[in-house]
Amino acid sequence: MNPQRSFGPMDLYERGMADADSLTPEERYVYIIMEIETLSELEGWDGFFLSPMVRFLPEAKQHMAAAGDRKSLAVLDDYESHLWAADISMEPEAIKAFLDAQDDEYRNARRDWRAAFDELVDSRWELARAYLLARGIELTY
Repeated sequence: MNPQRSFGPMDLYERGMADADSLTPEERYVYIIMEIETLSELEGWDGFFLSPMVRFLPEAKQHMAAAGDRKSLAVLDDYESHLWAADISMEPEAIKAFLDAQDDEYRNARRDWRAAFDELVDSRWELARAYLLARGIELTY
């Protein structure tokens, strides 16, 4: 299939940082994946979930599901389930308050979602590229 449009992830990331609402849903999908990966690297796994961008997670997860990225979805769903089990909403303020109240024992015992998500980076982007290409969009590097 010949792509009808293309975009580079870094240009897209900069546009998303400036105004994520202005991105198309497909662009936002790529931006949110990049934001999860970037904030996880810079601030730890919870970094993305403490940011205002978490509001786009349901939309990004719909695209992940459509792309067949079940493994990345499973990591995200497991984290959300962990919070829901503690009666914590997916709001940055609620997550921050919960995390601030935890001790080192909790921090040391919890699952390493970052490592689990990082392990999937190659397959996640392969699936995302194929999903977008099927919609006439090519990621250019």
